[in-house]
Formats: sequence, C-alpha cells, structure tokens
Amino acid sequence: MQDTKKNIRSAFYFCISKIMNKFAEICIIIMKNLIRLIISILVSFVVFQLGACITEFETTGIDEVAGILVVEGLITDGESTFVLSRSAALSDDNHDASAYHVTDAKVYIECDDGTVWSTTQRNSGEYTIETGKLDPERQYRLKIEFERHVYCSEFLHSMNTPEIDSVF
Repeated sequence: MQDTKKNIRSAFYFCISKIMNKFAEICIIIMKNLIRLIISILVSFVVFQLGACITEFETTGIDEVAGILVVEGLITDGESTFVLSRSAALSDDNHDASAYHVTDAKVYIECDDGTVWSTTQRNSGEYTIETGKLDPERQYRLKIEFERHVYCSEFLHSMNTPEIDSVF
C-alpha cells in the first residue's frame, strides 16, 4: 500500500514537474517573442526617424501680407482697450512683438447719435477709452485714423450679457 502511495506521489510529482517545465518553456517563448516585438518596434521607429526628410518650408505669396493693420479689442461698458499692431512676414526674424505695435494712430468710438469718445494711449500700441454705460438702443463703431487712412467698423448694438453665476 505504501509502495502504491509512493508510486502515485512519484507520478504526481513527475506530472507536476513536466507541467512546470512546459510552462517555463512557454514563458521563455513568450518573452523571446515579446523582446523581438519591442526590438522590431524600436528599430522601425529609428529607421523611420532617420529616413524622414526634413526640408525647409518655402513660403510663397505670404510675404505680401506683412504690415497689415491688426486691431484687437471690444467696445464694452466702462473701459474699452484696443491693441493696434502690424502683421509680420512669416520670414521675419524679429520676434519682438513690441516692434510691430502701432503708436501713432488716433482711435475713437462713435455712437450713431454723434457722440465720439477719443482714446488715450496707455502702453505701446495699447489704446483705452472710458465710455461709461452704453445704451443698448444705440449703435457703436470703432474708428481708427492711421497713416492718412480712416478705418471704420460697422455700427453695431451693444449686447447685454448675463452675469456669470458659477464656473465649472
């Protein structure tokens, strides 16, 4: 009886060792394939990066838009601020934004009833106007005099925006 138990135990251990050996072989195969896959991905990435052509982008037809008057701002109740600048060419190496600010313009807000508010220049290219409370029944526009040209926006009604009660 004890011999039978020993034989069964030996057979059990033998089966377990065979299963463990097979499991170890499968794990080794999986690891080898995983390593091959990672190496293939890395080699492909390196080859792609080495083979990618980097050429300088040639701008054609874009240089003509340099020097266009750029106006940023809104007509609002109270104080309105406008920043005037010139557009730069794509090929321009001057990265100093203040070099493009417009400092010699006259900026006004006009009402359709003939009221005109003139600006004061606060900073380089920054013009501010104190309009007070705008009448929603009236229309307003921006007027800019610069380099013997007069630029006027359309007359538009001011918009009443609701108070912000919460921010998500």
